[in-house]
Amino acid sequence: MIMKTDSIIKISFWGLVAVILCICSYFILHNAAWLLGDDCQTLIYTGWDKPIFGFFVSPTLGRFFPLDYTIYNVLCLFYEGQIPPSAHYFIHVLCFFLYIIAFIALSLYILKDKKAIWKYSAALMVVLLVVGRTYLNFMQCWTGIWTIFTFLPLFMYGTIKFLDTKKWGYAILALLSINYILYYYETMFTIPIALGVCALVFSHKKSSIEEKVYNYLLIASGLLFLLLYAILVLPKVETFYAHHLEVSPLVNAAKMFFAQKIMWLVVVLLVIRLIGFVKKTAEFNFYDNLLLASCAYCCGSAFLGLNYTLYYTPAVIVAIPAILYFSKEYLSEKWVLGLFILLALFYVRKVPTQILDTQNERIGTYAKVHQLIDEIGNQTVYFYEPSETPLQEWEIPIRGWRKYCLEEVTGWYMKEPNFDIVRINHFANQIGLWQVVEADQENFLNVCPTAEEVVDFNDFKIFKVK
Repeated sequence: MIMKTDSIIKISFWGLVAVILCICSYFILHNAAWLLGDDCQTLIYTGWDKPIFGFFVSPTLGRFFPLDYTIYNVLCLFYEGQIPPSAHYFIHVLCFFLYIIAFIALSLYILKDKKAIWKYSAALMVVLLVVGRTYLNFMQCWTGIWTIFTFLPLFMYGTIKFLDTKKWGYAILALLSINYILYYYETMFTIPIALGVCALVFSHKKSSIEEKVYNYLLIASGLLFLLLYAILVLPKVETFYAHHLEVSPLVNAAKMFFAQKIMWLVVVLLVIRLIGFVKKTAEFNFYDNLLLASCAYCCGSAFLGLNYTLYYTPAVIVAIPAILYFSKEYLSEKWVLGLFILLALFYVRKVPTQILDTQNERIGTYAKVHQLIDEIGNQTVYFYEPSETPLQEWEIPIRGWRKYCLEEVTGWYMKEPNFDIVRINHFANQIGLWQVVEADQENFLNVCPTAEEVVDFNDFKIFKVK
């Protein structure tokens, strides 16, 4: 009877997971379209069936993520000519499946000694939690951070299985995963180095030879990234990143910490574990290591002045298995389940709005670009860039970026890879269409009061001059 009940619970769990995956996958693919933003970094290569190799982005800004977007290169094996955004989002769907399944495997392994009803209920809450926390980025083609989300749980699962079984197959899975995503964002090196160093410092005496070798390999992976960064990027750096900080780095770090609600639990657990170490009632383990690596990643991001919560998400992903593990160690089953139900509801509540906003953005951008294409005909499109408009330093590259984005997206939909928007800093009755960003619109209308607005792209408008 118990076996039958367990089977029903297991089937129900996987049925619910299948429903979640199907619904999420549908909206990742639905109305797929290029957007006017960093989508261009994908479009200019694989959108035209050109593989991405060595994709450095502004070494002068301290950026070094040569493998970002390269996952799309697989599409070049199956297409000739233009590759549609729907094909790119199909890659997102595959990775989203892998991401969720990896997190399920990780959660069930942590809860392996628990009863089926509690184990699968808690695992389902973890699924809802990670979907709510990261799903938006799987619906976006302008950043490769969703690839990090995919491979981090694989890395953690491989590491945990290796530590338990000492089978090097799991270690290879973990090492391949972490070494791949190391080159997606600059701060990722903090995770393998923190894990390796902390394990060697706090667990050296009780670690096996295999574990020590694995920890040294983790440290070597992070150090290799730093070495390449020092050789290829550091000599060219003029300023780190291009984020416009309106507050001090310390205040920004505090804001980012409070924006990551899960990190509050990390701090609480670190205090509890520290008390346990002082009282000698607790021993350092891999999950302590995950908590410390999560904090190390946050510190690295704060040091660089990153002021978007998006960049701190890998720290949250690393922390979730540790929170699940220590929750079951310190709390009763009903309190653990209650905690993860609250976390799941808190994050998943945003998903319907995220889906709606993404769908509207895709539909709206597609319609506006085609409206512009209909207007173009044989007319020249100009980009208004007056030298006399006062702009803050950080606004200057953004103004040019608006031109570049519209140029690439419009050219793709027109099937013209060399579509060009003519850059011009004055107006002398040139007939045609004019792209004008917000900061320049007042100036433009002063010199051309008869200009007619034809398309509004929010950050900029297209005017017609007859």
